[in-house]
Amino acid sequence: MTYEKPNLRILGGLFKQELKNTPSIVHMAGFKFMPSETPEMFRLFFRHICQCGGAALFTLEISKKKGLAEIMESIPALVSKLNQQKTMFSNLSCETHQRMSNGGQNIPTK
Repeated sequence: MTYEKPNLRILGGLFKQELKNTPSIVHMAGFKFMPSETPEMFRLFFRHICQCGGAALFTLEISKKKGLAEIMESIPALVSKLNQQKTMFSNLSCETHQRMSNGGQNIPTK
């Protein structure tokens, strides 16, 4: 058992390992989005890209007060949530994906 203090690099590695059988969900190491919004949380970003090119961005927040062992114990449940989000996105039509990618604007039709 490791006693290393959790950081984004370690957490990213843990999720990458756990997601190795789910290649359609990719951890986006180094991606930053409003980092000062929750300074007491680690914020991890993941993406899923549909065959149509539409992309979903998923986030997970993990308290910096949690120990590594506690985080490792919760990773399977967190990965399950990511898979649920991926399924919900995948169940949307590609037209909806494109509309979401265009900020809700109408897509020109042929």
